[in-house]
Amino acid sequence: MSYAYMGPGGPARHPAPISVLSARILLSVQASIWALLAFGLSPSALSYLYTGSVPHFDGATAAWAVIAPCFAAGSAALALYLKPGRKGVRRTVIGLETLMACFGTYLSFKMLPLPSGEWPTLPGALILLPAAFWGAVLSLACVMGLLSRTARRFARSLPAG
Repeated sequence: MSYAYMGPGGPARHPAPISVLSARILLSVQASIWALLAFGLSPSALSYLYTGSVPHFDGATAAWAVIAPCFAAGSAALALYLKPGRKGVRRTVIGLETLMACFGTYLSFKMLPLPSGEWPTLPGALILLPAAFWGAVLSLACVMGLLSRTARRFARSLPAG
């Protein structure tokens, strides 16, 4: 994808900076993960609504069944709107990815062994721990990339017409 923006040599057609492209890819991957989570929770949520009981389904799972599709739609929309001339979208992505990095860090520490040496009883903690940790690292890398001079210049520029 090529955009006309103020590159190092003045206004010209340049490809989007790698920091912006990687942010768009990360947002797309996050949207896919949230959509898969929402898809996985939806049968349990529908069954709970119709029958009133599902094993291992509680209020927190119901909340995630509602929140996950919203996160999926939000991440996908931000990935699509991260274009030249959209400073507000760049700032929103920075805010969202900062929150995602904090959330991943929180989950990582939550799933570490307890002081007694026992592992938490969270289902799939051994799978979720590396996912939460690396998700936080990738979100932080996305924030650092979008704070770069080239990403700021790209967000201030006009789209190629």
